[in-house]
Amino acid sequence: MTDAPKDDLSTICSGGWAALQDGDHEGARRALSQALKHPEIDTDPYARQEILRGLAWCAYHIACRDENLTELEDAIETAARIFDLVVPDTRGVHREANRLLGWCFQKQGDADRAVDHFNRAVALVVSEEGLDDVTEEIERGRALAQAMLAADNRLPFVDSLANPKLLSHVPLTQFDLPEYIEIEPTLNCNLRCVQCHVSYQRLSEERLDLKFLDHMRGVEGKWVVLGSNYEPMAHPQFAEIVEGLAALDMKIDLTTNGTLLTPRVIERIRHADFHNVVISFDGIRRETYERIRRHAEHAAALERIGQFKEAVTSPNAYFAVNNTLMRSSLDELPETVAYWERAGFDHLGLIVMVLRDDNPTLRAESLEPVMDMVTEKVEAAARWIIENDCRITLSAAALNHTFPLRERFPELFSGGCVRSRNPRARLPFDARNYFQDGAYPGMPVDCRSPFKFARILHNGDVQLCYQFIVGNVHEEPFLDIWFGKRAQGIRENIRRRPEVCHACEYYNFCIKAGEVNLNLQENFYSDLVLNQHKYLTADSVLEEYKGFNIVPWLDQYYGIPLILGPVNTYHFLCREGFVKYGLVWAENMTALKKKIDTRWFYVHNPLFWVYRKLFLKPGTIH
Repeated sequence: MTDAPKDDLSTICSGGWAALQDGDHEGARRALSQALKHPEIDTDPYARQEILRGLAWCAYHIACRDENLTELEDAIETAARIFDLVVPDTRGVHREANRLLGWCFQKQGDADRAVDHFNRAVALVVSEEGLDDVTEEIERGRALAQAMLAADNRLPFVDSLANPKLLSHVPLTQFDLPEYIEIEPTLNCNLRCVQCHVSYQRLSEERLDLKFLDHMRGVEGKWVVLGSNYEPMAHPQFAEIVEGLAALDMKIDLTTNGTLLTPRVIERIRHADFHNVVISFDGIRRETYERIRRHAEHAAALERIGQFKEAVTSPNAYFAVNNTLMRSSLDELPETVAYWERAGFDHLGLIVMVLRDDNPTLRAESLEPVMDMVTEKVEAAARWIIENDCRITLSAAALNHTFPLRERFPELFSGGCVRSRNPRARLPFDARNYFQDGAYPGMPVDCRSPFKFARILHNGDVQLCYQFIVGNVHEEPFLDIWFGKRAQGIRENIRRRPEVCHACEYYNFCIKAGEVNLNLQENFYSDLVLNQHKYLTADSVLEEYKGFNIVPWLDQYYGIPLILGPVNTYHFLCREGFVKYGLVWAENMTALKKKIDTRWFYVHNPLFWVYRKLFLKPGTIH
């Protein structure tokens, strides 16, 4: 006959839980084991559940204290089994079990299993409310386990939770030094990609002077991105720029097409502290790549990119590919993901092509009419990554919505990004968005850009918001510009004029790229196309030719006499004014130049002026 405890069940349970809270795990286990034998236990299922849960906690804490891996694994299995038997299908209990499992394995150094259980725990708090602290703890545990795994495998790891050095020591809502600086060493590129703005604007041979580095004191340790809109390696002293920034201990992001990564350049820059290396590479088949990326050679580009990846020594380097999705390259998406997975890349970012010029070729490539197909292809790619336990992660605006795969694996999705359970799969840390995307006091939109970001152009000009020039780093120190009256005036004006932010393409297509609503037409077209009459500026000029600025507008090309000064939209508002202003137009560049040649011949032929005065009516030659 079993001796029944003399005390009532609630008293014994209370004593056991009090001992557990005081850290007396052995005493708690004795008390709770005694309570489990109490005759009242069969009539109180809730008490039995709590006792079993307490015993599981005791086993866990004792195993952790003794650092006995065998006992710890037994305790973990016991805890999981007890939780399953006691309250089957209860999210909270399973969450607690997996949270315990994660920390147990993390403490014991088993990063693989720790990451797996933390992932499961994350999935169990997605839809629950009031668990912010628990969720943060689980996310922190997962990040630490992933960082540990990365270190074990000599892999870099980029995650703000596990790497506080990546973040700002100043609150993001407080004005101080810039956190993220973009540098465009050139206003040029060695390629002419069909969808890129570089192919539709006037370029320049002017380059950033190396002396700018002397004016960058004071921003040591901050983030810097080389290249974003143009090819930084087109600068003949690119390696020296990297070395200078490395000397300032800056965290370097590099965006490049990779075609200029010669062995000499690779050797010069391979030891720099690269954090993110983003390769712009569209399509994966040779014919597609070379059709889109004009002047590039497929095999050579892949070889140089691979050599650079192998040569980089920074433990922080995270290698990603940006791929612009076009209608003609959609079918290659499975091949694209598979190739970069085999190549050992960390991330593939899919970018929806923005129509920057209204011509039939680009309109035929627009994804707007086939978004159902795009969504289907991207979701299939996400499924392939999960099912094949890939290292590579994938991001796309088309993933930023609810669909069956996301509902099945909520823990593997973060915004528009998906990862597998592979412990080597690492989500990117996007410094550009981290510092700029979010609320700031007085700003009309969720953007911190004018207070956290600056851009240095090829001629030394310093920009805020990709729009406003506030100084020149060739002429004065960068920090004098950043804190100067001109920059402060811009910041104050932006706060008072919300229309500036709402019309900002940098805000809409870069900072908020992950939130783009692909159901809206305007997100497939640059405002330059939707509202062309507002945007004929000096940047629209393709070429100067025999006294004319050549610009594309709508479906034709126009020659505007240089004598008229800056390009002005007013010149284009009606055909009747063309003769008055001396404009020349044609359906293509060749025909336009022939007309300009004719005009040039007549203007420089004295006999023509005599002929015109005697026989021609005004406006006959155009």
